[in-house]
Amino acid sequence: LPPELRVFCLLKTECNFGIKISWSEIQSALEAAVHRGFLSKEQHSDYTTAMHRRMKDAVLEEDGTGDFSDQDFEAAVFARLHKHFRVRPRCVMATLSELGIFKVSTVWSDFMDDA
Repeated sequence: LPPELRVFCLLKTECNFGIKISWSEIQSALEAAVHRGFLSKEQHSDYTTAMHRRMKDAVLEEDGTGDFSDQDFEAAVFARLHKHFRVRPRCVMATLSELGIFKVSTVWSDFMDDA
């Protein structure tokens, strides 16, 4: 199987073949992908950084920064990622593709059309 399908399978396994995956489950699956050589540590870090940045933007948009110290703001971002962030495994894969970690191949697009 191509690496992108292997990572997708790890994500699906981590969420017990459900349709949504939590932040901690995503991290576990991506750590397993690094361990198996499907992703580099840098690619895992790139994904985590990108999602942290997106969550910061969401917190800023919803809550503003008026009442937050820097430490409280980071704590709010961390809490939101760990308590409320749940997405479809295919959304994780889409982000990995957006970041250039995986290219969208015909195999992957055919698989996603059927998933």
